[in-house]
Formats: sequence, structure tokens, C-alpha cells
Amino acid sequence: GDVVFGPFIADPLGGPVLGQLQVKDILGEPSEPSEQSFAQNVLWFFICISVCHTVQVNSKDMQYSGPSPDEVALVEGANSVGVSLKSRRKTELQKEEIVVCAPSIGSGENRGKGRVTDHVFVVLHTIEFSAERKRMSVLCQHEGVIHCITKGADIALATVLTSKLGAKEEDHLRFFSEMGLRTLVVASKTVDPSAFASWESQWLTAKGSLES
Repeated sequence: GDVVFGPFIADPLGGPVLGQLQVKDILGEPSEPSEQSFAQNVLWFFICISVCHTVQVNSKDMQYSGPSPDEVALVEGANSVGVSLKSRRKTELQKEEIVVCAPSIGSGENRGKGRVTDHVFVVLHTIEFSAERKRMSVLCQHEGVIHCITKGADIALATVLTSKLGAKEEDHLRFFSEMGLRTLVVASKTVDPSAFASWESQWLTAKGSLES
């Protein structure tokens, strides 16, 4: 809530896109621990955008397509700052994997300026957007950790967030809304494996009863 990026809309005269420059600068090469922590949060935000969607990617030319122009625009926006949806693929067990290529932040031999890492997310379940939920969720596994990534209308997410939106976030949403812009909230949480197993059992039962 403390950062408002500049526009991500291309300058028709070919000038720099301020929002892209700001994000690239943050993700560039943070040195202090506080800078690295902030950069990790910004990076995770764009990774969430690159995972929670139904966009398809042509890996040959990195062209994105999908039923929702808004989703395509969000994925393209993430790609413009170096967080790129690289591929969707099926595993041998027919699980869907989303591969996101992103800058490496922190310490270690694979970290540093100009270095990138492929992040593989195994999609466990996708709950697509509906008029009733007003949000979309993807449950996925990354490096052994289960995540629930959700994006949707602020009024829909405000009721399910662990921590309420702060005054600054509310002010930003109100400001953008008054400008006539569409607003979107992105949230994520880690899910305990036992809690996920319990939820999945109920989810599959409910899904099966609707399909029968």
C-alpha cells in the first residue's frame, strides 16, 4: 500500500514507460536486506499475476492469448518487467505446470544482476471467476509449498483477507476508481497440506455432485 507505480501504458511518442522502469529498478540488484525483502514482495506480486489466470502462451514467439483481454494485459504487463509466463505444460501424471521466468533476488550463486530463474508451479485446482464469487483462485504447489493465489474485485476479497485492507490501500482503490479505472486486488496465502487435503475432498465431492 506504500507504493504506487507509474503507468504501464506505452507512450505513443515512444518515451519510457514509467511503471516498467520503477519495477525493473526495484528488481534490479537490491543490496540491503530491507531492499531485498521489498523486492521479494514486489516480485511475488508479479509472479501471482503470472500464475493466476487462464492465459495461454505460444512458447515459440512468447505471444499470449486468452478469452479475457484483461488477463492477457496483466500477463503482458508482468512480462514487460521481466516476470514472464514461459509455458503451460502437462506432466506425466497429467498435472498442469505453469513455468514463470523471473529475476533472481537475494544471495547465492544463482542470484545477482541479470540472472533469472524458472519457477515451476504445479496447478492443483483452478476456481474460475464467476459473477457470484467475483474472484478467481488457483491452488498450486511451488517447491513443495501449497499456495492459494486469488485475484478479484476489492469488495469480494475484502471479506476473505486475513488482514483488512489498510487506509492507504483503500485510498488508492478509491482514487483509481474515481479516475474511471477498473481495480483489482491480488492476494495469496500458503496452505497447510492437511487443510488442503480436507478442502480438496469436500471440493471434489461438491464438484462431482454438480456434474452428475
